[in-house]
Amino acid sequence: MYVLRYHTQRANFYEKLYICRTVDKFYTNFNVIAKYSTSFTKVQLEYALRKLILKNPVLAMNFFRDVPNKKSDRELGGSNFYKKPLDKIKANDVLFILKEEQPIDNEFLKSLNDIEFHIDAQKPLWCLQVYNYNGHQYLVYLTDHVMVDGTCGTAFHEDLLHELVNLDDNLLPLNTIFNYTKDKLALCPLPPTSDKFGSTMKPPIFFAAKIVLQTYVLSKRANKWFHRLADRKYPDTDKYPIFNYKPAYLQEETFFSMSNISPTDVATILRFLRSKNLTMTPYLTAIATQTMQQYIFPLVSKQTYSSIIDIAVNGRSFYPQHKSDLRYSFFVSIVEPVLGQLKLDRRFSSIQEETEYISKSIHKGVDEGKAFWYLGMLRYINSWKFVHKYIGRTDARSTINVSNLGNVSINEGGIVVEDLIFSQDLGLSSHIGLSTVSTPTGGLNIVFNYFHYINDLEFEGKLAIDIFTQEFTKRIVEYADPD
Repeated sequence: MYVLRYHTQRANFYEKLYICRTVDKFYTNFNVIAKYSTSFTKVQLEYALRKLILKNPVLAMNFFRDVPNKKSDRELGGSNFYKKPLDKIKANDVLFILKEEQPIDNEFLKSLNDIEFHIDAQKPLWCLQVYNYNGHQYLVYLTDHVMVDGTCGTAFHEDLLHELVNLDDNLLPLNTIFNYTKDKLALCPLPPTSDKFGSTMKPPIFFAAKIVLQTYVLSKRANKWFHRLADRKYPDTDKYPIFNYKPAYLQEETFFSMSNISPTDVATILRFLRSKNLTMTPYLTAIATQTMQQYIFPLVSKQTYSSIIDIAVNGRSFYPQHKSDLRYSFFVSIVEPVLGQLKLDRRFSSIQEETEYISKSIHKGVDEGKAFWYLGMLRYINSWKFVHKYIGRTDARSTINVSNLGNVSINEGGIVVEDLIFSQDLGLSSHIGLSTVSTPTGGLNIVFNYFHYINDLEFEGKLAIDIFTQEFTKRIVEYADPD
């Protein structure tokens, strides 16, 4: 029993939230698709995955209930879940090779989004799917969100390539790639989860008191006044309300659309942004907001709306000394700037002020730790009640969600990851989502996801979402080349 306890962890506060999202079908998966410069055999992938699992225990884990009745999840707020290693992982539990060619297109992303993982089951919470298209091999890492975040998707491909280029020759096929009885020593001890590092996710008393006051005591009008007092850029949401459209429900049909910015254009954009002391994420966010205000909002109402934006931020920079422990972990939170009406003329000056404001909001949320204090407030609530209260409400979703994995370079042993695509389920997060990642050879890939009610909107006889994605993509390049 000592060894079992040594390899067991009770679900922490943010894991409970993401367990709820999985168990109650609020969210399916996120995935990172990699195009490699060479192909690998099934046997090579089996051995590389085994080595990867043994070095990273989280890949051999699932959550289990010690109170087995699913109805008790909500009553206990997820405190009935604990994490422990699986008994066994067979190669065909995690490795799926499709022999037929598969176009890597919008419908492909939609099909990936339908793949679900299951809590409280002797199955891993991730898998690797292998596809071939136009003479290239694509390796697709799909995973539940409960223990890892998007940055782990690029880490997975980096680590997988390292194991692949360091394999022995003359390998025999593997049936089982992990067996707890035989491999348990490689797992001890389990690495601490990110909430155990320092005070990042432990909100100070004054911060917690402010959140309680705003949430349970102050009226909506008083809260608006409070926000405008604290932030001069906060819009007048009485005059320009936050964009709300359809109420949120579970398992609504989600659509996907993918765009690419060439490596040459990405280099131009990055040079331009450096000259302005800005980065890619706030730039993309401001352009997306402007384009949505121009082509989506008017189709819903003549009302002038404000926008609330969810921007995913990575907290690993707080603890560089724990880089290896946090490589496969959950360490992401969100910053939520609220933007008023942007200028709609097509030039960088029309979004410069908002881009700078978003940039400052991100730095403030990360550098001061406030984004992670918000995440830490989850320790005080019942995640099931918190998530389910948004069902059927029009204010459940933000306007836009932006998650950028950055510019990623993966190469080893003469093998290069030539392209990366990041995609994920939209869940309840926003009306339109943007998931982005770039590589030196593949450029910037942008995956837009949106619900059926956005897909139904038309602007001047065309699908509004098509105009939105096309205009957004054009402006990314145009604004960085004012001449």
